[in-house]
Amino acid sequence: MELTNEDQQLNPFQFYSRWYVSLTTKREATMRGSLVALTVGLAMVCSISVVLAGAPGPGAARPLQVHALQADLKSLGFLPPDAAVDGVMGPVTRKAVQQWQESRGRRPSRFLDYSDVALIEQQAASLRAQESYAARAAENARRRLQEQAAEDQLNRKLKELGFQLLSPVDLNLDWRSFMTNETKVAVRGTYYHAHDVEMLSTPDNKDQPTIQLYTNDASRDARKLMLECRNSNFKYSLCEMIVGATIRKCILNKGKLNEKEIPCLNVQEAFLIP
Repeated sequence: MELTNEDQQLNPFQFYSRWYVSLTTKREATMRGSLVALTVGLAMVCSISVVLAGAPGPGAARPLQVHALQADLKSLGFLPPDAAVDGVMGPVTRKAVQQWQESRGRRPSRFLDYSDVALIEQQAASLRAQESYAARAAENARRRLQEQAAEDQLNRKLKELGFQLLSPVDLNLDWRSFMTNETKVAVRGTYYHAHDVEMLSTPDNKDQPTIQLYTNDASRDARKLMLECRNSNFKYSLCEMIVGATIRKCILNKGKLNEKEIPCLNVQEAFLIP
């Protein structure tokens, strides 16, 4: 350290103090520079290691991100079904990434960025939605087949018991012909009880949307079914039924100018609609 004229005029204690402060300041500056360089170097190393590990974009990949990536690759068929979704970017996951890149017409590598991960996620979500729709469609088709099979079975049983299934058109137009010879008929509707009168609601029967029921001749099973319906507070699923009966003539508005004959049903059997 070269002495200046000003330094030579200082006493020994002042000179030592000034020299120590100067030396300490230079050392601190050097150490700070070294620390900054070390920090930048470590950041570069970490960044490079993340890219080599196949992480989506700059910065460390969190386990949750790798879990989601593995799940999406498995949904798309690039990751084997038995591969572990463990959040580890191992050789199996890297190979799946390379296969996905090849499917996109790209040169395979272990590099993924945010746009790649977003595209993989979008493709997987679209495929899951399609599979979900197909599963719902298959389930609905299976349910319709079951309902149709159950209804066919019920119709066969009604036929074996001698009941003829009537449509609303039959009740609108031809009920008198069925009444004359007490033909056994089966009528579809919703059972309900109002003002101490048992009724069958048949909304498609425009001429007579409600038909009064007489249950004195009903079988034990039919009475039990109607009782269960009443006890359930007339829940629709329990009260929609097919009633097997004979048609009898009833008088509506008896003694009045608009008096007319309407069909009523003498119930014999009752069956829940599948």
